[in-house]
Amino acid sequence: MRQRTLAILELLEKLRRPARVSEIAKLLGYPQSSTSVLINSLKQLGYLNFDPATHELAPSIRVALVGGYLRFGGRHAFEVLDLLSAVRERTGLTVILSTGNGVHVQYVYTLAAPGRRMMKLRAGSMRPLTRAASGIILLTELGDDEIGRIVRRLNALPGAGELEQLDTVLRTVREARERGYAAVLGRLKAEQGAVAVKLPFRDSFGKALALSVHGRVDEIRTKTEELVAILRGQIDDHCRATADGA
Repeated sequence: MRQRTLAILELLEKLRRPARVSEIAKLLGYPQSSTSVLINSLKQLGYLNFDPATHELAPSIRVALVGGYLRFGGRHAFEVLDLLSAVRERTGLTVILSTGNGVHVQYVYTLAAPGRRMMKLRAGSMRPLTRAASGIILLTELGDDEIGRIVRRLNALPGAGELEQLDTVLRTVREARERGYAAVLGRLKAEQGAVAVKLPFRDSFGKALALSVHGRVDEIRTKTEELVAILRGQIDDHCRATADGA
């Protein structure tokens, strides 16, 4: 129940426009009856506004106030989301903000590529650090000994499947460290790839953040350098803008 409630708020935030119950239920793949119940609860709690003329719903100011204190390296959360939106506009791909969580990389925020399913790559999802582009770029902050401990812990997890080879992981991390970006093709899903860079600021807990773009293997493979240039350019523009506004 709590997960579905949060999913409704996240969907409305991603849409950035009012929506009807039927549209929300369709996009999330939930039954309309249970979606209506959840939405009524959110209305009663003051998290959603309802327009009786259009039968549309939108997040209330209370939603913004709940997370208004959050900062990313001195930046407001909305400024970081503007960066993600700019990258998606320039690339046309799914954009994900990630951080480390134990031996996994966790998606903090996702913006689906235009025309693709909104909830395909959900915020909160976790992937092994060694198999995701964002995970590899986060591993560049660590020494070989710590990376070795992570590999051993991943290999010991129940249902780990294909075991990670430490030599291969270390080589991949070294290459990412030298290049300043990580590219992974077909490791998490055969048809999907991603390019990731590390952000020059951290979250409110001081943890490193990765910014990645995700798409089909062929489009990532043929446009890697172009995508890296866009990521770096948008990050530079973002840092200048936030510095000027400080």
